[in-house]
Amino acid sequence: TAYEIPKRDWSSDVCSSDLSKCCTPVPGDEIMGFVTRGRGVTVHRVDCANALSLTSEQSARVIDVEWAARDADDTFVAAVEVVALDRTRLLRDVANALSDQKVNIVSCTTHTGGDRVARMRFEFEFSDPGHLASMLKVIKNIDGVYDAYRLVPGKADASDDDIARSEEHTSELQSRF
Repeated sequence: TAYEIPKRDWSSDVCSSDLSKCCTPVPGDEIMGFVTRGRGVTVHRVDCANALSLTSEQSARVIDVEWAARDADDTFVAAVEVVALDRTRLLRDVANALSDQKVNIVSCTTHTGGDRVARMRFEFEFSDPGHLASMLKVIKNIDGVYDAYRLVPGKADASDDDIARSEEHTSELQSRF
């Protein structure tokens, strides 16, 4: 696995562990473990809303975990949102940029509002979490792209940040035209 549970923090009946799907942690994120009933340990980001709830309600089942050295075949899932002025071939250009970065796109949704601002969300698998920042930089250099950033599902207070960022992007793009 890509993370390890220090031996002092768990008993022999905890033998399996999984990365949480609610907050999709990747190496480099601060993480914590939660001892589940019958499923071993679930690893969450420390800023995950679910993890914060678990910490306050069931703190005895929260344990320390840390990232271990990666295996060559480890893969991780992350989500990004791309905000751009809509144009012909925009989706193709972004998908090609992700493909050129050697990531596997597992899902994509796109919506363009009446203001011609396109919002594209991609989930992808990748093996080197260290190049997420450079991948976002490549996407930001695509013609018409205003911003690209990692989405962190389950992050506490993410909705307020996303709403503010969305309104800011829409205002900025509208002021350009």
